[in-house]
Formats: sequence, structure tokens, C-alpha cells
Amino acid sequence: MPSAYVLINWTLGSDKVVISRLREIPAVIQAYQVYGAYDIIVRVAADTVEELQQALKSDIRRLDSIVSTVTLVTKEI
Repeated sequence: MPSAYVLINWTLGSDKVVISRLREIPAVIQAYQVYGAYDIIVRVAADTVEELQQALKSDIRRLDSIVSTVTLVTKEI
């Protein structure tokens, strides 16, 4: 199962909106609000690489309050 971690920065004060919308995305497995260079870390998983890409491009990156993302695709070792 393809998965990735997404490091997200959002617009100041939009945390509740972004978290609420992320919870609605089926590919989002876990989400953690963090302090430091990023605002949240999200674990995303899908059945195929194409579905994972779709979730990243269409569902997460297009949320209005998201300023930037860094995606770390995982590979089990």
C-alpha cells in the first residue's frame, strides 16, 4: 500500500478549518499538529500510487488555507 507523510504549512488562524477538511479526506490516515518549521504532519495511504497522487494533488494541496506542502513518499524497509 503506497503511503506518504505530508508536511503542511497553513495560513495563520486557519488550523481548525484545515484540520476539519483533512479529516474528510479518505486517504488521510493520521494527522498531527506540530510546532516548528511545519504546522501539521499528515500520513496518507491509498491502494495504488495513482490514488495516492490524486489524494495529494486534488484533495490536500488544493485546500484554500494551505500555503505549502512537502511530501515524503515512504518505502517499507
